[in-house]
Amino acid sequence: MRKRTRPTLSRFLLVIVVLSAMMVAEYPIQVRANSFTTAIQVPTGSRSLPTSPSVAQDGSGKIWLAYENKTVGSQSNSEIFLKTLSGTTWSSGQQVTLDPADSDATPFVASLSNGSMMIAWSSNRTGNNQFQLFYKLYASTTVKPTTKSIRLTQSTLNDTQPSIVQDRNGRIWVAWARQNQTSISGGVVYYSDIFYKYFNGSSWSNDFALPQDSLTPRQQEITPYITQSKDGRIWVAWASNETS
Repeated sequence: MRKRTRPTLSRFLLVIVVLSAMMVAEYPIQVRANSFTTAIQVPTGSRSLPTSPSVAQDGSGKIWLAYENKTVGSQSNSEIFLKTLSGTTWSSGQQVTLDPADSDATPFVASLSNGSMMIAWSSNRTGNNQFQLFYKLYASTTVKPTTKSIRLTQSTLNDTQPSIVQDRNGRIWVAWARQNQTSISGGVVYYSDIFYKYFNGSSWSNDFALPQDSLTPRQQEITPYITQSKDGRIWVAWASNETS
């Protein structure tokens, strides 16, 4: 059973980078919320330890919730589950992964323009306790997978915390944290950079690193989130301890 090592992080700030994905589009009428409901617990079972939730809405209005889950008292590692909300009724939890010997973590769910839902996550199933990104596509109408698990990254380092957006041209963008470590006198230093890649409709691009602060190399860049603004640009935000 492989274990995950999560470094202790401190003094993080938010960082935003804008990628070029420009296009001209009509701006829709905006509706702004002025209040929120009270917190509502999602039923996952009394023996569940759910973490890392991600939410998206499909074209029919159904809410999809992907999350990492571990059973209380179980020796198995975490798995990825999904639930859907139709109206006021939550579905039963459905396993996205079935890999008890390895850890599946940090899922992200996104709606695609063709009616599919894409769920990506990080897993160390490839061996050597190294995490890589995988994804599955689901039919939003049946809530059933239309693909098996597809490996998204092939790095020898640790790839975690994926985030997904599909732009208005149909291109799918994925951003994530790539973690590494180096030995120094007296210990080990953990660090990570933000990477991204995209699917152009027929194939995935190479992995690209976002620029890191040259004055403070080997810092922690974690928890990226990628989205598109209404002017067509792709934005990536993340947390980092690249502070003076």
